[in-house]
Formats: sequence, C-alpha cells, structure tokens
Amino acid sequence: DYRLPPSIMNRQRVLVPLISFVAILLLCGVFCVEGRRCVENHEIELFLREQIDLAQFNTTFDLQTKTTTHAINNVDWSIIIFQKGCAPSYANVLISRDFPNGRISTFDPSTLTVQDIEWRWWDYPRWETTTHKGWTAPPAGEWFGKLLPHQKSHSNVFMVPHPASCYKTMIATGLMMALDQGKLSLQENADVNVTVWTDGGGRFIWKGNLQSALDYMLWVSDNSATTSCINKLHQADILPNKLYETLSTELGLHT
Repeated sequence: DYRLPPSIMNRQRVLVPLISFVAILLLCGVFCVEGRRCVENHEIELFLREQIDLAQFNTTFDLQTKTTTHAINNVDWSIIIFQKGCAPSYANVLISRDFPNGRISTFDPSTLTVQDIEWRWWDYPRWETTTHKGWTAPPAGEWFGKLLPHQKSHSNVFMVPHPASCYKTMIATGLMMALDQGKLSLQENADVNVTVWTDGGGRFIWKGNLQSALDYMLWVSDNSATTSCINKLHQADILPNKLYETLSTELGLHT
C-alpha cells in the first residue's frame, strides 16, 4: 500500500528510476517462483544493462536544486537472487563518468569480491569538477586515495559513493518489518522535534504521517524525515542490533 506523493509522481525524470525498481521486482517475480528454472548470472547482467539505458542516470533530476545533474552519477548497482533449490545468482554493474554505459563486474568465485577495479574514497573535488582533466587527475591527497590499502593499482578506477545515506535503506527495511508485524501504520503520526547534538545544532523537525516521512527519506534523502523514521523504529522496538541480526540470520545478508 506504499504510494509516492503527487509532487514526486509528477516529475517524469524521477519516475524513470522508479520504473527500474519496479522492473527489478518483476524480474524476481518471474524467476523466484517455485518450479521455475534457476536464473543465471548473465541474465541478471543483461537485465541491469537494459535498466541502465532506461534509467538515464546522466539526466537525474535533483529535487532540491530543481535541475538535472551536471554529470552521470556514480552508481554501484547489484542484484542477488536467492531462489529455492538454486545456488544464489548475482550481478554487479558500476556506472560513472569512466563507465557511462555500465561496467559489468567480474567476481572472485571463492570470496565473491569484485575484481579488476581499484576502489577509491569519495573525492569531493574530483566529483565537483566539470572538466575531463579534473576528473582524471590523481587524488588530491592520501585521504582520497585507495579505499583498500592492500589492493593493487588498476586502470579501472571507481570512486565509491558516500555511504552515509545507505543507512536509510536499512531503516526502510526495518519499517517494512514493523508494518508487516502490525506494529506501525503508514497513516499514523510521525511528528518529531529533536536536537541531535548537544551543542544546540542538528535540530530536526518533521510534521506528517509515516508515509510522508518514508517518502522523503528515500526520495529526497531528507534527514528530518529520517529522524522521524528512526524514532518510529524505536517505538516498534526494532533497534539497530535487532535489525542487523534479522538481516544477517534470516535473510543471509552478512555485510
């Protein structure tokens, strides 16, 4: 019963990634039904490449600046399917200015880590540049260098997207668990007015129901809406350690 607000639904360029997300659900619906054949990795790779063309990541609309992004986004896009009676199937595609059409990753079969890529810390000066020279220049300092010090240098470089807001996907997962268990309702009040930091800064104010808070946490990455959602998780007694335990044991997601 989850719906996007009209203000977001009316933005065509924001709808395209939504269509991609729905298509991923359809992919799982086709292959994850009991009795169907096991889906193979190359089929997921082909599917991801098709969705990249559909998503048009180089014309992503920013709801806050009301403009499209000046360059293609850095996207680390993965799908893993746990199909009954089959070994897990998976694929990963990296998208950036270096790989505008998507780079299909290769995996180490023993560890399932992505090979043939040099992972780098998120480099704000590099991202903000609009020139090819600025983008291809060496890292500005040690802080922006290799993410994994022991990895070998490689001609394929990928600047890992800043992980902070990835936490919001786990919060959304916890909220869906609470909704399934009947502990919360999308229509219930989710007002919050708190000061997060003791120095008086970090004031987060949100007014609205849980539906709207969840919408804006996921679509605008709104931190006040996120604070509201975290507050609701605590009310439902779904705390981070319990949520992690559920994800790791019941779903087999250990990272």
